[in-house]
Amino acid sequence: MLFPILEMVVLLAIAGFLGYRINEDWQASKNLKNQMEYTFQWNRFRRRLQIVITLAVVAICVCLGQMALPKEVLIFIWSTALLIGMWLTILVLSDIVVTRKHYGTMGDIEEVHKTSLPGEIRSRKDRAKKSLSLREPSPDGPSQQKPAPGQTSPEPGNRPQ
Repeated sequence: MLFPILEMVVLLAIAGFLGYRINEDWQASKNLKNQMEYTFQWNRFRRRLQIVITLAVVAICVCLGQMALPKEVLIFIWSTALLIGMWLTILVLSDIVVTRKHYGTMGDIEEVHKTSLPGEIRSRKDRAKKSLSLREPSPDGPSQQKPAPGQTSPEPGNRPQ
């Protein structure tokens, strides 16, 4: 009789510890500014909380299933434990898949930012260089042109004709 209770206590302790860690992670990520990341963290917290609660229910079912109860009740309890165990497995696998997909997407977005930012900076620098090297014609004609940046104005005797 001691063994089922010990199993239940151990599983409930594991569920309690996991619940505590999940809550700490959620509290740390509550103040995120990025809406996409905040939504992901909320959904992750919810999924993992479901896993912890399901683990606690399985712990109780396992304890009850090993007690001296009528056969019909034991069959119901073990069937319930088995179904909940399968549901727990589905929740864990879906959390793994969704987390990998999210971080893969975030990695893709970060890579795009890394590659597009230097390209944008280079194109802006190129445009700035081109605009500096071009001289705008003066409305008064070629003799009144402004010098390009870094050049001195032509002397009166050496003006282009």
